[in-house]
Amino acid sequence: MIVATIVVCISSIGTAEAQSPIDEAINGCATELKTHCSTVKPGGGRLVACMKAHEDKASSKCKFAANRAAFRLKSIALQLNYIIFQCKDDAVKNCAGVKMGEGRALKCLAKNQSKLGANCVTALKDIGEIQ
Repeated sequence: MIVATIVVCISSIGTAEAQSPIDEAINGCATELKTHCSTVKPGGGRLVACMKAHEDKASSKCKFAANRAAFRLKSIALQLNYIIFQCKDDAVKNCAGVKMGEGRALKCLAKNQSKLGANCVTALKDIGEIQ
């Protein structure tokens, strides 16, 4: 449960002040989605498959938005893996009762900084969660 909490929390890293990567890609490709994929039911990767089938018709704005979203999602995934690997035991020990969502697990870890292992503290510093 705590690992799932960290997953939910970390997904917002770097997106608090900015648009989410998915929303950015959707907005950047709005014309293409409307033109080529308006009849596709979202979910299950169907929109991605549709856009991939029509990528040769994508504008530079859409390509940029999609590439930027992919980069940001990969970055978030790397941060997620890093935090889970470095902080899993500390999260279970110090934050097991924390409700999922809204960054609560990361805030709990930061609040309990003095009880955390050195690797978890370093990881939290690396992602900017603590000073």
